[in-house]
Amino acid sequence: MSPYSSQNPICRFYLSNTCARGNACKFEHPTSQPIPAKKSAFGPIVTCRFFSAGQCRAGSQCRFYHPPLPVSGVNRNVVIAPSIVGVKASLVPISSSEELSTTVEPCKFFPLGRCTKGNACAYPHVIQDRKIHASIKVPMVPDKAANEGRLDCYDHRAVKSALPDLESMDSKRSLKDVNDVERTLLGCRVQFGTGALIQQITTAFESHFVMLTGIPPIIAQHGTILAYAEKYGSVLDLSLTEESESNHTARIKYVTSTEARSAAQGLHDKLVQSVRLTARVDLRAVESGPAVLRSTKVKVSWYAPSGIAWAHYHNISDARANASRLDGMVFANRKIRATFQVPSFRQRESFSVVLKRLPLYVNPATLKKISSATTVTVSEKPIYSPSAALSKLQSLLSEYGTIEAFDVLPRDRNKPKVVAFAQFTSAEAAEKAVKCLNGTQQECLNRGPIWLEHIHSMKFLLSRALFTTLKVDLNALVESVVDCKLRYYEVDVETDQPVDPVCVRLYGTHPKALGRAKMQLDRILCGEPFADSQNDVIWEDYFATAPGAFFLRNISQKYSAHVTCDSRLRTLRLFGKPGNKEEVKKELHRKISEMRERNYTIALEREDVRALITGGLQRIVDDVGEDKVILDISKRTLTIVADMDDVRKIRESIQATRGMTVEELLDDNQDDCPVCFCETTDAIRLDCNHTYCRSCLQHLLQTTPPANFVGMRCIMEVASPEGTPCTCGALIPFRIIRDLLSPSAEDRLLEAALLSFVHARPQEFHYCPTPDCPIIYREGVSGIVLRCPTCIARICAACHIEFHEGQTCDEYRDETSAGHIAYKKWREANGIKACPKCGTDLEKNGGCNHMTCTRCGTHMCWICMKTFEEVDSGKGVYAHMRREHGGIM
Repeated sequence: MSPYSSQNPICRFYLSNTCARGNACKFEHPTSQPIPAKKSAFGPIVTCRFFSAGQCRAGSQCRFYHPPLPVSGVNRNVVIAPSIVGVKASLVPISSSEELSTTVEPCKFFPLGRCTKGNACAYPHVIQDRKIHASIKVPMVPDKAANEGRLDCYDHRAVKSALPDLESMDSKRSLKDVNDVERTLLGCRVQFGTGALIQQITTAFESHFVMLTGIPPIIAQHGTILAYAEKYGSVLDLSLTEESESNHTARIKYVTSTEARSAAQGLHDKLVQSVRLTARVDLRAVESGPAVLRSTKVKVSWYAPSGIAWAHYHNISDARANASRLDGMVFANRKIRATFQVPSFRQRESFSVVLKRLPLYVNPATLKKISSATTVTVSEKPIYSPSAALSKLQSLLSEYGTIEAFDVLPRDRNKPKVVAFAQFTSAEAAEKAVKCLNGTQQECLNRGPIWLEHIHSMKFLLSRALFTTLKVDLNALVESVVDCKLRYYEVDVETDQPVDPVCVRLYGTHPKALGRAKMQLDRILCGEPFADSQNDVIWEDYFATAPGAFFLRNISQKYSAHVTCDSRLRTLRLFGKPGNKEEVKKELHRKISEMRERNYTIALEREDVRALITGGLQRIVDDVGEDKVILDISKRTLTIVADMDDVRKIRESIQATRGMTVEELLDDNQDDCPVCFCETTDAIRLDCNHTYCRSCLQHLLQTTPPANFVGMRCIMEVASPEGTPCTCGALIPFRIIRDLLSPSAEDRLLEAALLSFVHARPQEFHYCPTPDCPIIYREGVSGIVLRCPTCIARICAACHIEFHEGQTCDEYRDETSAGHIAYKKWREANGIKACPKCGTDLEKNGGCNHMTCTRCGTHMCWICMKTFEEVDSGKGVYAHMRREHGGIM
């Protein structure tokens, strides 16, 4: 019974089951059962009348109550439980007897995230079985389709509520991967983990995208292509483009570049419905970083539509003489073409000379005067239609690939040619168009020629402040580059306002010249690192803070220079005139000295105060001195009067005491340092709980990794489960590596680790064939051509040389086989042998028969070339040589 008097009128909304107020309604709700007083955060629960009729389109976002309703005739294995806004829908299994099959085709746009109809879509929204979240079931919203025996539709908004909490997953992952660091080395994005071990390498020729071309119409459907693509990994996105009636192209995005590479190799040359597909990795997706190489533009030029005229002469000798004189003459800024028109057999008068490439609108009197003709006849029409020719040329170019843009430059009437730029979607299409069309005659141009040039361009984005500092150097480079051009765009052409960042573009048709110019530009953009007299980078964490950034901006403006701060690399780079940079260096040194002489206050946690009182403070005093620390128990602070090195030591000491018992804090006994075998001084403790002298661990990390680098590990000797001595082997956290090494030493360690990793995999990684070019790439199949982003050279990924134009890989190998045979004979004559693992040629000049490859670190027996993991054990190389060959010599 409503709390209101029965004299109140009956609620008309209640009678239609649409009242949203429940017992709070001031009108009468006639019922023998009181309306439940339970309320959600969104008001009283009221049944949705549209849901009961199977017509609710709001799904889980509906503000009315959806009672449990089995989805009959639907093969989903779920029913929807009560759900309102803010309450996550639950899933309840139904019996297998309720499952029914259907032939309704699922929505092909939903797996791609491109369906715009939501729950109104007439096709079922099926979640593909992926590697990621493969066990997730998505709530369904029954609609009218269920009553018609069709598959139900997924609720788009309910998908999000059914997925795991990705943000919490990312936060857990970030805690786990706190030791990860990413660098760009050898032209690759390299991810290093704990112990400086390499986690992943992505070369400049790899991406997450695959381009699949040559797809016949019979299988040109998202579901079919997705089925082929998912055999090689988890697909994040797929877009299908119709190139022509008989040819479709798909662009597929995978979760990792490894999956994309595997898909490109597996799908390439695959026979589907009697048609062979073409697959390749789409390198447009890796165009990132300070310089972006694009090779998809083609410059197209042809003679502009011109006029034609005939000059008539009384005799044949005058006609021939004037034809010779006029041919090549410059008239109205045009070089005209004059040819003698051969007369007919019976012709005795009015001999003619044909004049071509004339301006469209020429004065006959002027033309008669310069040609010295008796009469002149001028054609009223140009030799071809400009609009028709333009349309035909664009259609001709599109036969070699999809054209994103086709721009014709404004016509300069003082020049005889029309210039246009065609932007293709791929460098391969642009290259093919140039190869096939350059210099060919076209009927649409009245059999005039067209010329095509492949444009390679690099784009650099510079901050406005950096560009202003480097503008003088850039202008000097603009004047000095040869066979290419350098341009910058510092003003918006529409608003005439300065832009930030400023785009600097380097482009040309000669790859070698472009590579040389890029090296010059790189030297300008690299700047001068802030380093000491030994070229070791100087760094303080202060520069990575907001006050530090403010300080760097101030000194940059004060001395008309520019300072960039890279906290990831812990490096400052200076730009500007030499005198200005010297003043900036003085300011930086002054600031560093000031920072190291300041007092620091560390806020303590409650457990930190307990640890300091029970023995931790005494440890700090022993390390840095009694007069340098002041503990304020009431304010829970520790004031330090010391330099940055002592502050760092104290912070590490406080961190190390957390979680230690009182007995451990009062225990002065420490393990000896495993490097110097003495009592530790300025101790640092690893996560494995082994202690080192700071200087000893620093020296250990500075040691260049060997060829078979397995990560920087703890070398403390411990007992194995069998009781035999062995090394701890725990990886050293990267935070400790970064804390102990200078930026320069850290760079040397990471580069050495990468080189060791690459050299140990000679069948996987190869260097660019251009001398001194540091770019590496992964081996590819025959026919794959790579464009080096540094030297712009074309590389055959199968032969590992500059691309052999006009020859297949097999043809090239056959042609050069004679040289290989001669080299093989020389190797045999001089005792040269190849490393069994990496193939590097080795020469033995003395000593025992135990050889170690200087590149990959493999141990081997020189007599039989058998390889070994160990050296001195019973299964090592020396035991093998004594047992099999009677000795080690």
